[in-house]
Amino acid sequence: MKFAGQKISSIKSKSPEKWRENFGKMHYRNNFCESDGILYFGTCGKEWNVPDESDAVLAVIAETGKVVWEHRVLGDVNHTWLTESYVFFGTDKNEVAAIDKHTGRLITAHKADSVVINEFHALNSEKDAAFTVSLSGEIIIFNPHSCQFNTKWSIPELGAVTCTSFSSPDLYVGNSIGLIYHIDMDSGSFRLLSSLPHIKTSSYPINSESVTNITVIGERLLVTYSRETYHESPPLLCLDRRSGNTVWMGGESNLGERTGFGNARAKPLLIDDKIYCTFAYNDALSKFSLDSGEFLDSVRLDNPWFQNWASPILANEKIIVPRVSGVVAQVDPETLKIDWMNSIEGTASYHVSAAEDGDEWPDFREDEPGPYPFEPLTKGIAATPIVVNNLLIVGTTSGQVICLEV
Repeated sequence: MKFAGQKISSIKSKSPEKWRENFGKMHYRNNFCESDGILYFGTCGKEWNVPDESDAVLAVIAETGKVVWEHRVLGDVNHTWLTESYVFFGTDKNEVAAIDKHTGRLITAHKADSVVINEFHALNSEKDAAFTVSLSGEIIIFNPHSCQFNTKWSIPELGAVTCTSFSSPDLYVGNSIGLIYHIDMDSGSFRLLSSLPHIKTSSYPINSESVTNITVIGERLLVTYSRETYHESPPLLCLDRRSGNTVWMGGESNLGERTGFGNARAKPLLIDDKIYCTFAYNDALSKFSLDSGEFLDSVRLDNPWFQNWASPILANEKIIVPRVSGVVAQVDPETLKIDWMNSIEGTASYHVSAAEDGDEWPDFREDEPGPYPFEPLTKGIAATPIVVNNLLIVGTTSGQVICLEV
């Protein structure tokens, strides 16, 4: 991969941070929402994947970092979503909840049949109407008239639902074994639309695993996924959203040994007719054609870490790219030139090496954190940042939320 023809000396550091506060760990299912200069977000408290008294949803003034309200939750918060009146979220304790956007007061909660890790969607044009899908396929609706959640349908045939995308009345869900379903939200009818491809190499096949993101683009679906290991072609797929037929698969980069693409857990960023992505086992921001999936270019950012969760975002016509290493960079989408790069916080890492026979990875211990396979993240960036009024807000897995002027 090339470095966009850029000298390292030309990359500037960003101005000093505006504020930094410890609000609780933010992992890849934690996200920021914003309204009228107020940030709304959930945390994993003191420890990821473990319920503790610090798990919470917060409202914080973006300009100062001052807390407006804090609502404690038992269980890690997943995917906060904002409407005119409410903040919605799911939890690792099988709950969905709605809280008052202005006060943080609990309005209602619903015990789901499984963990709720998927995003909320606006159900229709009606104010505050929303829905989400649990891991086991329970479609949960919020009724703004009764201010209650209810189960509209439960579809266990969907398998373990890992991502969703909605364009009324069409709901698309991906699952943990690489299947993509279409659901008609008016009738509840569903059908298998497509399945992920498997790669045949000269020596062994590479099996696809989980669907990680689905994006509706007109009459097409842009799909990303995970697979058993990295490959020269990226885990990108474009489907006809009516027939499920493949329009294109991501093309190989053909730029040498440093071009392997691992899992695509970060959401792709779409700008005009281009796709911008980051991947596991990959050190770069890569650009692809939306029309054909052709690899166009890339710019190296840091090292090819195994874990890569946070997604690139567009702000002021520039791309902000967060990395698990704690690095944040601003990149020009046309030239892929890095305008500036900052290290928000270093990633704690104890490098877990392979066992002597090379076949298995040893188990990690709690004192062996890092971004490699089987290591728990305790520092670095896994949550996607947000830009509000030229302020870049970044949440970290150490629990720090940092504000920089951009």
